[in-house]
Amino acid sequence: MSSVLFHLYNFVFLFLHHAMVAISLCLLPQFSSWLPLPVVDLLHFTSTLACTLALLKCLSVHLSVYYYH
Repeated sequence: MSSVLFHLYNFVFLFLHHAMVAISLCLLPQFSSWLPLPVVDLLHFTSTLACTLALLKCLSVHLSVYYYH
């Protein structure tokens, strides 16, 4: 059961990561002209943070699979 929850958690995490990247790369340049600058900065910060956390998460999963198997 914990394996199913672990995979569900990874799926949700990666889905949120891809959503933040899509917002940052595709939508933000179109709307940045009429959004306030603090909002644009916040979106850039959260998308960068999401990318960093996703990379760390993938690295930790790969290391744990390598270590425990």
